[in-house]
Amino acid sequence: MKDSDIDRILSGPDRIAPSAGFADSVMEAVRREALRPAEVQVSWSRVLAGLFAAVMGLAWLTEQSMHGMVQQNGGGSFDLRPFLDAAIRVQEDFGAGWIVLALLLSFLSVKLSSWAVSKTVSGT
Repeated sequence: MKDSDIDRILSGPDRIAPSAGFADSVMEAVRREALRPAEVQVSWSRVLAGLFAAVMGLAWLTEQSMHGMVQQNGGGSFDLRPFLDAAIRVQEDFGAGWIVLALLLSFLSVKLSSWAVSKTVSGT
């Protein structure tokens, strides 16, 4: 087909329309696809490897901080109070309570919205 043929077809008085039932069949396919639950593939081996690495890193960090605190005390007994005092000071400096509250409210609003949408879609 040449450009002149396309120009002639598009400039003509005849209107181009889809075949009967085309729009209905397309919309039905869209509705079917929208109602089908999304399948998310999770690589559990990668999740477990990442979780293992995070736990090991946290354990190493805890061991190093406790080792440093024991050395600060002259190698004698270990006192947990300075560690807890430092953790409380950091929490207060960064406003961790407000951060946790904001995260909690965000989580609850997303869950409430998801619940409301699922009830609306299911029609109950």
